[in-house]
Amino acid sequence: MRALLMFLMGFVLALAPAARAAGERPLTVGVVPYLSARTLVQLYKPLQEHLERSLQRPVRLVTAPDYLTFLDKTAKREYDLIATSPAFGRMAQNETGYVPLLRPQNSLEVLLVTLKESSLQDVSGVRGQTIATTDPLATLTLAGVRALRERGLVPGRDVTVRPTNSHANSLAAMRRGDAVAAITSSTALRQIGTAAAAPVRTLAVLSTTTPLLYLTSPMLRAPEVETLRRLMVEFANGTEAGRHFMEELGHGTLVPVSARDMASLDPYVDDLKAQLETLR
Repeated sequence: MRALLMFLMGFVLALAPAARAAGERPLTVGVVPYLSARTLVQLYKPLQEHLERSLQRPVRLVTAPDYLTFLDKTAKREYDLIATSPAFGRMAQNETGYVPLLRPQNSLEVLLVTLKESSLQDVSGVRGQTIATTDPLATLTLAGVRALRERGLVPGRDVTVRPTNSHANSLAAMRRGDAVAAITSSTALRQIGTAAAAPVRTLAVLSTTTPLLYLTSPMLRAPEVETLRRLMVEFANGTEAGRHFMEELGHGTLVPVSARDMASLDPYVDDLKAQLETLR
């Protein structure tokens, strides 16, 4: 009887983590919709599985149908952890109290690309033409438009910037002849996996900025934040699956976010707020 009781006690203890995980509120990870939902799930699933396994807690990976919805859900604190657009991250920090957690080591290069067979030779060639971009609220778009203005190409006057909702759609717009160029990044081209179907060449590096940011909700306690920081660094920088994850994203490694990184995004936040005024 004693042996049976010991066996049953061990069995119950072995099931306890799973039982806690089943009954505990999921940790919600929100990923900004810069790619299709299916692609984002495929890319971020290794991180989700690592966190779920390490925390012994359900982890829910979600996105939103568009940038505006994602921004609104972030403002409502519906996400515990966000992988978000840089300008969104700075706004979430300033206005909602989200805590900067980590950033990829590699900076974000904002590219202006065209099809390989295009006759365009430089940025000046897009004057009077249409440029495709993902979303008017994306930091890539904000940074690209700012760089075009600095080059004397004012959107709406000298060039048309047309949102397509995704990087893949921007490439498709060029293939159809609806746009002569697109604002994108080398990491986005790599992640969508369709660059081979639409061979492109870079006309210019329009600007360089802080890449996608990871932040945590102000609803999480400080120990929870530090646990997430530690687990994500261990995963990305210290495991084979994590290194593959970072390679797939083109992000290098995960590093701390500096106050300087965040402050550098303020001009884009100003542009973001101006763009929001036109949408609401």
